[in-house]
Amino acid sequence: MPAPIEPENPNTGPSEEELEKIRSKVAEDEATRIREIEAIAAKWNCRDQAAEAIRSGMSSGAFSTKTLMEMGERGQEKISASADIGLNQKERKQFSFVRALNALANPNNQQLREAAKFEFECSAAASKKRDKQKQPESLCLPM
Repeated sequence: MPAPIEPENPNTGPSEEELEKIRSKVAEDEATRIREIEAIAAKWNCRDQAAEAIRSGMSSGAFSTKTLMEMGERGQEKISASADIGLNQKERKQFSFVRALNALANPNNQQLREAAKFEFECSAAASKKRDKQKQPESLCLPM
């Protein structure tokens, strides 16, 4: 039976000094990751999610993206809820941005304004629902 092959130099791994530099760098990177996550959490008031992200090892970039996506979804829900004026599917399809914008772009054209009457009524209802005073020659989207 042949003898096991012994490595020529048994000390091929990093030295203790190199290991200490690696450990220091890893600790510094981890502290930076945690600080960045905590700063994002403070800005967007989501400390519970930050604690979970830190525990799970999520990167600060991934946490930032996740937080912004969640904030966007929450904001979109609020906007959608505040703008819902009860249009059914048929009425939603009937609503025309082009017709409304065309009428706004040509305020002296009575025919275009009459054609966009439904859109202006929807806009007024959406403004009222949002408790905003409708500005002249503006459009508040009801969707």
